[in-house]
Amino acid sequence: MIQIARGIGRAHDLGVVHRDMKPDNIFICRREDGTDLVKILDFGIARSRGDSRLTGAGEIFGTPQYMAPERVSRGDAGPSVDLYAIGVIFFEMVTARLPFEARDPASLLIKHMKDAPPAPRSLQPGVPEKLEALILELLQKDPLARPVDARRVAVDLVALAPAVGAATPPEPEVDPASSRPPARTLPAIVVEQWQKRVAVFEQMSQRAHGTRAPEDATLGELRKIVEDLLEARAASAREQRDLEDIDMRGRDGRQRFGFAVDALGLDASKARDEVRAARAELERLMADSARMAKRYLDVQKDLLAWEGRSGYAEPYPQLAEAHRRCADAVEEWLAVHERVRAGRDAVDDKERGVGDLDYQIAALRTALASHEQGTDRARGAAQQRVVELNERGELIEQRLFELAARFCEPLRQRPDLAPLFHQLEAEAGQAR
Repeated sequence: MIQIARGIGRAHDLGVVHRDMKPDNIFICRREDGTDLVKILDFGIARSRGDSRLTGAGEIFGTPQYMAPERVSRGDAGPSVDLYAIGVIFFEMVTARLPFEARDPASLLIKHMKDAPPAPRSLQPGVPEKLEALILELLQKDPLARPVDARRVAVDLVALAPAVGAATPPEPEVDPASSRPPARTLPAIVVEQWQKRVAVFEQMSQRAHGTRAPEDATLGELRKIVEDLLEARAASAREQRDLEDIDMRGRDGRQRFGFAVDALGLDASKARDEVRAARAELERLMADSARMAKRYLDVQKDLLAWEGRSGYAEPYPQLAEAHRRCADAVEEWLAVHERVRAGRDAVDDKERGVGDLDYQIAALRTALASHEQGTDRARGAAQQRVVELNERGELIEQRLFELAARFCEPLRQRPDLAPLFHQLEAEAGQAR
C-alpha cells in the first residue's frame, strides 16, 4: 500500500494522472533480496494534467468498480480520481471485497456517486482504526475531503506500519531495484572466423602454388577486406559502448530529477496539508466573527431601546450597562476580526509557498523532458551509426563470401587440399 501511494504520488508530481488505477494494473515483482517490489503499469488512458484534451465531451474511460464520483458526474480526471481508486483498492485489500457491488455498470456508478461505503472494520474487525479512517477518507464523495495528495497517504501509512508490525519499503533513492533496460545493440560478426579462414586459404595457396609463386590477387583482396571488416566491427563496438554510456547517463539523469521531484513533492504535500489546516482555521475564525457581529447587533438593539426610553433626557443604569455591553461586543468582534485578517494572511502565505514548490516541480519536469529529449536524440544518433556500421559489415562479409567462393572453386578438385576444406567446413558448422 505504501509503494502504491508512493508510485502514484510520483506520477502526480510529474504531472501525470493514471485514470485507471485497479489491481489489474498493479504488479508484484521481486527485489534481489526477495522483498516485494510494486510496479504500477498500463498508463494507457493516462494524460498529462496540463493537457487540455484530458477529457472530451461525454467521455468516460476507466473501470466502473474503481471510478470516482466526479468522473461520472462532471467528467473530472484530476489527481483526486486516482486517490479515490486507491481507496477502493485499499478497501479491497483489507476486506477481500469491493465497497460497492451491482449487477450492471450503471447501478455501480450510481452507488459510487450516492452511497456511503461500509466501514472496513464492520467486515474485518482486525483492520486498524487509523487505517480504516484513511481508507474512508480516500473514499469521500467530495474530492476536497480526501487527503491532499498521494504523498500524504504514503506518509500516513509509513507512520502506521510499525503499529501493525509491517516492514516499511526502502525510500526510492536507496531502493536497489532498477528497471533499467539493457542497451539496444546489434550483434557483431565474429571477425576472428574470417581471419582463421584467410589463414587456411594461405595454406591452400602455398600447397597449390608453392611459397615462391606470386600471391593470388583474390587472396590479397580477401586479406585487405578482412582488415576493413575488423575496422568496421571495432567501430561498431565503440558505438555500442557509447550507447550503453548514453543509457547510463539518461538513467542517472532521470534518477537525479526524480529524486529532486520526490523531495519537492514531499515538501509540497506538507505545504498543502498546512494550507488545508490554515483554511479550516480561517473558516472557524470567520464563523466566530459572524457570531460576534450578530451578538453586537443584538446588544445594539438593546442599547437603542434604552436610548429611545431615555430620549436623551433622563439617564438609566440599564443604558450605561447597554453601552458597556456594546463596547465589549465591539472589542470582542474586533479581536476576532484581527485574527481573521491574520488567518487570511497565513492562508495567502502558505498558498504562495505551495505555488513556489509547484513552480519548482514544474521547472524540474521541464528540465526532465529536455533531458529525455537530449538522451533520445543522442541514443537515436548512436543507434543509427550502429545500424550503418553493421550494414557496412554485412556488405563486407557478403563480398568476403564471394571472394572466398572465387578462391576456392579452382582448388576443390585437388585431393591434397581436402583436409583444409574439411577444416573450413568444420569451422563453419561450429559458427552456425
